[in-house]
Amino acid sequence: MGRMEGTLGFDVYGTLIDPGAIVPVLKTPVGERAETLAEFWRAKQLEYSFRRGLMRNYR
Repeated sequence: MGRMEGTLGFDVYGTLIDPGAIVPVLKTPVGERAETLAEFWRAKQLEYSFRRGLMRNYR
């Protein structure tokens, strides 16, 4: 019988890491737009992860 391989996936964001925790750090360079920037950045992370998954491009 062949060797079985498995994969374990774990959602880090929201479980161990708060993506909104960067907002206070962003306030110095971007001011009141910090929260908007953090939300935009997170949305792009999710979008690009989704696209790479569709392309089967896992690096």
